[in-house]
Amino acid sequence: MIVKILNKEIKLSNKVESVEEIFKIIKESLVSTSYFFSHMRIDGKDVYENHEIYLKKNIDKINMVEVEVKTIEGFTVEVALSIYEYLERAIPEIEILAKEFYSNDSQGIWTKFNQFLEGMTWIQQAIASIDNYKIKKEVEFYKQWNEVVAIFLKVNEELLNIQEGINNGDLIIIADLLSYEIIPILESMKLKLSNIFGNGVRTNAIN
Repeated sequence: MIVKILNKEIKLSNKVESVEEIFKIIKESLVSTSYFFSHMRIDGKDVYENHEIYLKKNIDKINMVEVEVKTIEGFTVEVALSIYEYLERAIPEIEILAKEFYSNDSQGIWTKFNQFLEGMTWIQQAIASIDNYKIKKEVEFYKQWNEVVAIFLKVNEELLNIQEGINNGDLIIIADLLSYEIIPILESMKLKLSNIFGNGVRTNAIN
Protein backbone atom coordinates (compact mmCIF):
# COMPACT_ATOMS: atom_id res chain seq x y z
CA MET A 1 0.00 0.00 0.00
CA ILE A 2 0.98 3.62 -0.52
CA VAL A 3 0.88 6.27 2.21
CA LYS A 4 0.64 9.84 0.90
CA ILE A 5 1.28 12.83 3.12
CA LEU A 6 2.11 16.35 1.98
CA ASN A 7 4.43 15.84 -1.01
CA LYS A 8 5.64 12.39 -0.03
CA GLU A 9 4.62 8.86 -0.98
CA ILE A 10 5.82 5.93 1.11
CA LYS A 11 5.30 2.30 0.22
CA LEU A 12 4.53 -0.08 3.09
CA SER A 13 3.66 -3.73 3.37
CA ASN A 14 0.05 -4.72 4.01
CA LYS A 15 0.83 -5.97 7.48
CA VAL A 16 -0.57 -5.04 10.88
CA GLU A 17 2.91 -3.91 11.86
CA SER A 18 2.69 -1.17 9.23
CA VAL A 19 -0.11 0.59 11.08
CA GLU A 20 2.29 1.80 13.75
CA GLU A 21 4.65 2.89 11.00
CA ILE A 22 1.91 5.01 9.39
CA PHE A 23 1.43 7.02 12.57
CA LYS A 24 5.19 7.39 12.94
CA ILE A 25 5.35 8.77 9.40
CA ILE A 26 2.56 11.25 10.17
CA LYS A 27 4.30 12.49 13.31
CA GLU A 28 7.68 12.89 11.62
CA SER A 29 6.19 14.55 8.54
CA LEU A 30 4.27 17.22 10.46
CA VAL A 31 6.81 18.10 13.12
CA SER A 32 8.08 21.67 12.75
CA THR A 33 5.37 22.49 10.17
CA SER A 34 2.24 24.63 10.36
CA TYR A 35 0.10 21.59 9.53
CA PHE A 36 -1.64 19.07 11.72
CA PHE A 37 -3.38 15.78 11.10
CA SER A 38 -7.05 16.03 10.12
CA HIS A 39 -8.18 12.59 8.93
CA MET A 40 -7.39 9.80 6.51
CA ARG A 41 -8.78 9.02 3.10
CA ILE A 42 -8.38 5.27 2.71
CA ASP A 43 -9.00 3.99 -0.80
CA GLY A 44 -11.24 6.98 -1.41
CA LYS A 45 -13.20 6.73 1.86
CA ASP A 46 -12.83 9.49 4.42
CA VAL A 47 -12.15 8.08 7.89
CA TYR A 48 -12.41 10.64 10.70
CA GLU A 49 -12.01 8.50 13.81
CA ASN A 50 -10.79 5.12 15.07
CA HIS A 51 -8.12 5.18 12.38
CA GLU A 52 -5.99 2.47 13.96
CA ILE A 53 -8.95 0.09 14.28
CA TYR A 54 -10.02 0.72 10.68
CA LEU A 55 -6.51 0.23 9.35
CA LYS A 56 -5.92 -3.03 11.22
CA LYS A 57 -9.32 -4.40 10.22
CA ASN A 58 -8.74 -3.73 6.53
CA ILE A 59 -4.94 -3.86 6.31
CA ASP A 60 -4.78 -6.78 3.89
CA LYS A 61 -6.78 -4.99 1.18
CA ILE A 62 -5.78 -1.33 1.51
CA ASN A 63 -4.11 0.19 -1.52
CA MET A 64 -3.87 3.88 -0.67
CA VAL A 65 -3.80 5.84 2.59
CA GLU A 66 -3.97 9.59 1.99
CA VAL A 67 -3.23 11.58 5.12
CA GLU A 68 -5.30 14.76 5.07
CA VAL A 69 -3.80 17.72 6.89
CA LYS A 70 -4.96 21.23 7.67
CA THR A 71 -3.24 24.47 8.45
CA ILE A 72 -3.82 25.76 11.95
CA GLU A 73 -5.43 28.89 10.49
CA GLY A 74 -7.77 26.83 8.32
CA PHE A 75 -8.76 24.70 11.28
CA THR A 76 -9.45 27.77 13.39
CA VAL A 77 -11.65 29.34 10.75
CA GLU A 78 -13.56 26.08 10.30
CA VAL A 79 -14.24 25.70 14.02
CA ALA A 80 -15.21 29.35 14.42
CA LEU A 81 -17.59 29.07 11.48
CA SER A 82 -19.19 25.97 12.96
CA ILE A 83 -19.81 27.88 16.20
CA TYR A 84 -21.37 30.74 14.25
CA GLU A 85 -23.68 28.38 12.37
CA TYR A 86 -24.63 26.63 15.60
CA LEU A 87 -25.57 29.94 17.23
CA GLU A 88 -27.75 30.83 14.26
CA ARG A 89 -29.75 27.66 14.84
CA ALA A 90 -29.64 27.62 18.64
CA ILE A 91 -30.58 31.16 19.62
CA PRO A 92 -34.18 30.95 18.29
CA GLU A 93 -34.58 27.62 20.12
CA ILE A 94 -33.33 29.15 23.37
CA GLU A 95 -35.86 31.96 22.95
CA ILE A 96 -38.61 29.35 22.69
CA LEU A 97 -37.20 27.52 25.71
CA ALA A 98 -37.28 30.70 27.80
CA LYS A 99 -40.95 31.26 26.93
CA GLU A 100 -41.74 27.69 27.96
CA PHE A 101 -40.05 28.24 31.32
CA TYR A 102 -42.18 31.35 31.82
CA SER A 103 -45.40 29.45 31.12
CA ASN A 104 -44.22 26.02 32.31
CA ASP A 105 -46.49 24.44 29.71
CA SER A 106 -44.07 22.04 28.04
CA GLN A 107 -43.56 18.44 29.17
CA GLY A 108 -40.25 18.32 27.34
CA ILE A 109 -38.87 21.47 28.91
CA TRP A 110 -36.04 19.74 30.79
CA THR A 111 -35.06 17.68 27.77
CA LYS A 112 -34.72 20.91 25.78
CA PHE A 113 -32.83 22.49 28.65
CA ASN A 114 -30.35 19.59 28.68
CA GLN A 115 -29.90 20.04 24.93
CA PHE A 116 -29.11 23.69 25.59
CA LEU A 117 -26.48 22.68 28.16
CA GLU A 118 -24.99 20.17 25.72
CA GLY A 119 -24.72 22.94 23.16
CA MET A 120 -22.88 25.20 25.59
CA THR A 121 -20.53 22.32 26.43
CA TRP A 122 -19.89 21.78 22.72
CA ILE A 123 -18.96 25.45 22.25
CA GLN A 124 -16.61 25.22 25.23
CA GLN A 125 -14.93 22.15 23.73
CA ALA A 126 -14.68 23.82 20.32
CA ILE A 127 -12.99 26.83 21.87
CA ALA A 128 -10.60 24.56 23.74
CA SER A 129 -9.73 22.69 20.55
CA ILE A 130 -8.48 25.95 19.05
CA ASP A 131 -6.64 27.16 22.12
CA ASN A 132 -4.84 23.81 22.39
CA TYR A 133 -2.86 24.69 19.25
CA LYS A 134 -1.44 27.90 20.75
CA ILE A 135 -2.08 29.88 17.59
CA LYS A 136 -1.56 33.44 18.75
CA LYS A 137 1.05 34.19 16.08
CA GLU A 138 -0.30 32.10 13.24
CA VAL A 139 -3.92 33.30 13.07
CA GLU A 140 -4.55 36.82 11.83
CA PHE A 141 -7.80 37.30 13.72
CA TYR A 142 -6.57 35.89 17.03
CA LYS A 143 -7.19 39.15 18.88
CA GLN A 144 -10.80 39.11 17.76
CA TRP A 145 -11.04 35.42 18.59
CA ASN A 146 -9.91 36.22 22.14
CA GLU A 147 -12.82 38.64 22.34
CA VAL A 148 -15.19 35.83 21.31
CA VAL A 149 -13.77 33.62 24.05
CA ALA A 150 -14.13 36.40 26.62
CA ILE A 151 -17.78 36.82 25.68
CA PHE A 152 -18.45 33.11 26.09
CA LEU A 153 -16.90 33.09 29.56
CA LYS A 154 -19.85 35.21 30.65
CA VAL A 155 -22.15 32.31 29.70
CA ASN A 156 -20.41 30.11 32.25
CA GLU A 157 -21.05 32.73 34.92
CA GLU A 158 -24.75 32.84 34.09
CA LEU A 159 -25.00 29.05 34.07
CA LEU A 160 -24.01 29.12 37.74
CA ASN A 161 -26.90 31.51 38.38
CA ILE A 162 -29.23 29.23 36.44
CA GLN A 163 -28.13 26.31 38.60
CA GLU A 164 -29.13 28.31 41.66
CA GLY A 165 -32.54 28.87 40.10
CA ILE A 166 -32.86 25.14 39.46
CA ASN A 167 -31.90 24.36 43.05
CA ASN A 168 -34.59 26.74 44.26
CA GLY A 169 -37.17 25.46 41.78
CA ASP A 170 -37.56 29.01 40.41
CA LEU A 171 -38.54 28.64 36.75
CA ILE A 172 -39.05 32.40 36.31
CA ILE A 173 -35.44 33.10 37.30
CA ILE A 174 -34.28 30.49 34.78
CA ALA A 175 -36.44 32.09 32.09
CA ASP A 176 -35.15 35.57 32.96
CA LEU A 177 -31.53 34.47 32.82
CA LEU A 178 -32.04 32.78 29.46
CA SER A 179 -33.89 35.79 28.03
CA TYR A 180 -31.95 38.71 29.45
CA GLU A 181 -28.48 37.29 30.04
CA ILE A 182 -27.70 34.16 28.01
CA ILE A 183 -29.35 35.14 24.72
CA PRO A 184 -27.78 38.65 24.59
CA ILE A 185 -24.37 37.11 25.31
CA LEU A 186 -24.77 34.57 22.51
CA GLU A 187 -26.05 37.27 20.15
CA SER A 188 -22.96 39.34 20.94
CA MET A 189 -20.79 36.32 20.33
CA LYS A 190 -22.45 35.64 16.99
CA LEU A 191 -21.99 39.28 15.94
CA LYS A 192 -18.30 39.18 16.82
CA LEU A 193 -17.85 35.99 14.78
CA SER A 194 -19.71 37.60 11.89
CA ASN A 195 -17.36 40.60 12.07
CA ILE A 196 -14.35 38.27 11.97
CA PHE A 197 -15.48 36.66 8.75
CA GLY A 198 -17.20 39.65 7.17
CA ASN A 199 -20.34 39.43 5.08
CA GLY A 200 -19.17 36.22 3.42
CA VAL A 201 -19.22 34.23 6.62
CA ARG A 202 -21.35 31.37 5.26
CA THR A 203 -19.67 30.84 1.93
CA ASN A 204 -16.17 32.26 1.96
CA ALA A 205 -14.80 31.68 5.43
CA ILE A 206 -13.14 28.35 4.82
CA ASN A 207 -12.38 28.65 1.10
